[in-house]
Amino acid sequence: WIRRRSFFGKFIVSFVTLIVLVVAVNGAFEAWFAYRDTTEQLVKSQAADAKSAAGRIEQFISETERQISWATRASSTLDQRWNDYALLLQQVSAINRLIYLDSNGREQLRFVRDQQPVVGGVDYSEDPRFKGAQGKPVWLSPIYFDGPDPFMAIAMPHSGRNAGSTVAEVNLRFLSPL
Repeated sequence: WIRRRSFFGKFIVSFVTLIVLVVAVNGAFEAWFAYRDTTEQLVKSQAADAKSAAGRIEQFISETERQISWATRASSTLDQRWNDYALLLQQVSAINRLIYLDSNGREQLRFVRDQQPVVGGVDYSEDPRFKGAQGKPVWLSPIYFDGPDPFMAIAMPHSGRNAGSTVAEVNLRFLSPL
């Protein structure tokens, strides 16, 4: 078909093919550059959001640590801890459970939100929540889930020799923007 056509017909077909090819290549380059720019903008936006979330989390954990440290320093007897833990649960709605462990890792007192306090019980001597607080001012657990809600344990030793430690289980759903 092309052989029988004139030179002008072959020239027009070649010229149109060249134009279509150039437009297609140009379109592909434009699409690639637009994709790359959009991806970079999205990464920058997500990095800014992540930085903001990290700041909120850091502030939340810091404030919670401060509240828990008040309870660990203020009380020295089991009765004082009982009152301090009850007050702490009222003041910090994110704390779901408070546990006082003696210097041997035995549970002496456990407060759970919306339940009656329990005196004595479980041996935590091999638990990371007890071991992690030994020799450190604050121990933070990895995040874990209890049902649909994310939690984190914060353990703090009490001041004094053989004073034990407080473990607070903090519900992190309060960090959700919803």
